[in-house]
Amino acid sequence: MKREYICMSCGSRNTPERITKGSLNTELALWSLLFLPVLLRWLWNMPAGFWLFALPGPIYMSWRLITRTYVCRKCSGNAARLSTSQGEKATPYDRR
Repeated sequence: MKREYICMSCGSRNTPERITKGSLNTELALWSLLFLPVLLRWLWNMPAGFWLFALPGPIYMSWRLITRTYVCRKCSGNAARLSTSQGEKATPYDRR
């Protein structure tokens, strides 16, 4: 069953584009911090609490995945699935 979407701004019914906030480069840089504690512990025998460097990568990745949105390809407005209450509000007169 194909999911149908409608734009909340212009009312067009097209396949929306999925937008992920943030930057992939930032995410990769934060994930690289995961290896910093391993390297520092190996080189200078740093304390175990130094593992807090590993937290930003997973937190940032989770935020990026949670805040994904669907936007209209025509006007970049928010798109909603027709089967939801928002989609029904966007099409009060035209239900096919």
